[in-house]
Amino acid sequence: MASSLLPEVWLPKSVLCLRDYSVSKFLRDLVAGITVGLVALPLAMAFAIASGLTPQAGIYCAITGIFAGFAVAEKLRSWVAQRFTAAVSPLF
Repeated sequence: MASSLLPEVWLPKSVLCLRDYSVSKFLRDLVAGITVGLVALPLAMAFAIASGLTPQAGIYCAITGIFAGFAVAEKLRSWVAQRFTAAVSPLF
């Protein structure tokens, strides 16, 4: 119902890509998320310990970084795409 009220231009890409999201894609995303978590969290704890902080500080930084990255990812991706297109377009 919400998609009929708003044009697709105004919908976030994350909402648009859910239209063709399936169980197999979810399972692949779940495995990828678990894999990243198994690597990133111990690494963040190790960086915190090496910096003289507690392991909890590393976990907090890793989780905060995830949310910060999520907040700016779409804008950053479009910014990089625009700059890349501007840089490469004279070559074609």
